[in-house]
Amino acid sequence: MDEDPARDTDTLVNAIPARDTDTSMDENPGATCASMDENPRGAYTSVDATPARATCTSIAGRYAIALFNVARHERALERTIAECDAAAALLDLQSPYRTLFSRILRGHICGVEELRESNVFQPFFVKFLQLVATNGRLRLFKDIARLFATLANQALNRVALTVYTAEPIPSKYTSVIEDKLAKIFTNTLSITYKTDPRILGGLVVQSDSLTIDASVKHQIEKFSKEALAYVI
Repeated sequence: MDEDPARDTDTLVNAIPARDTDTSMDENPGATCASMDENPRGAYTSVDATPARATCTSIAGRYAIALFNVARHERALERTIAECDAAAALLDLQSPYRTLFSRILRGHICGVEELRESNVFQPFFVKFLQLVATNGRLRLFKDIARLFATLANQALNRVALTVYTAEPIPSKYTSVIEDKLAKIFTNTLSITYKTDPRILGGLVVQSDSLTIDASVKHQIEKFSKEALAYVI
């Protein structure tokens, strides 16, 4: 029987060219998918978030698809989402570990074997990170992780939501919010709570495909526009 590349983790990871040459998105890594722009103040905006369209036209998207294929084959979509979040945090510009982690992945200093053996990251994920680092694409990793999460959540029939509030929400109120959101979305929900003082009050709910803005900031802006129109 011929070997099936789809069943070979190394082959799947190595499906990405050893050195990609498409630089069409280099100048603006955040432009990998217009439908996934982080804009938690868009009132109630529905956008096209079809994962296939969101990923296949960008460098970050090609890496995300390759990682998705491996993680799905390994039946590790859930864990890989968490590992992407952890790696993205380490590679964040504000992270004190960014330089150290980057140098380890690039092979400039020792640590890769220890990383593999630590069980913090799956072996195939460490190899994937090394490939991204070798190809000089670590600056795109946040986009790669975001697009991977979109693909994985769709495969898991799950909607990932981020709820923004001006201040942390007391735990006794989160169940009320989640019950109301469950009536809007039919899929299983994965909810992350974040604070953003700029919204002043209320909340903003954001998924890949829509934004529901019930913030005080939005209400003030709406009132201001209506008052200005009345005066004019």
